[in-house]
Amino acid sequence: MTEKDSQLYGTKILNLKTQEIGLLICIWKNTFADGETDFATYVDKQGRRYNIELDNIRGFEDDFYKANSWDRVETCEPVSVMEQSKMKVRNKLTKEIINIPYNDFKTRFSKEIQVAFESYCQTQLNKNSYNLKHNNYIEQDFYFNLQWNFNHFGISNWYIERLNWW
Repeated sequence: MTEKDSQLYGTKILNLKTQEIGLLICIWKNTFADGETDFATYVDKQGRRYNIELDNIRGFEDDFYKANSWDRVETCEPVSVMEQSKMKVRNKLTKEIINIPYNDFKTRFSKEIQVAFESYCQTQLNKNSYNLKHNNYIEQDFYFNLQWNFNHFGISNWYIERLNWW
């Protein structure tokens, strides 16, 4: 196995074999005796992780492309599922509830996210058994379980009550 490419992390995909929707984690090359094959790692709605040949999945059109016209494919831009998700955030003290899109959440709670991420990194890097380095994979793991990590590693009066990807 070679280096993993995580540029499309969080993209909604369709498994062509099972017709199930999932979220892409990374793309990588699997080296066999007779050559290399492109593979993808993704998770389904239940959180189960799968490795599959890249030829057996495709971007789920509803979220993979934003197109101005159905006829002009060259105007399409990739869109992350996280960018379209909605969040229900509650204040621990006042019980105030706000429903905001993920992008607004990132802007409004940027300091709290940063504190939670730094705390998460320290916790993960202090685990002797994993031998982890501070790289993009730690950040991906943090955002993959954003609700739990924000609520448990952050120091904030707000917590994520619900995160709707779909």
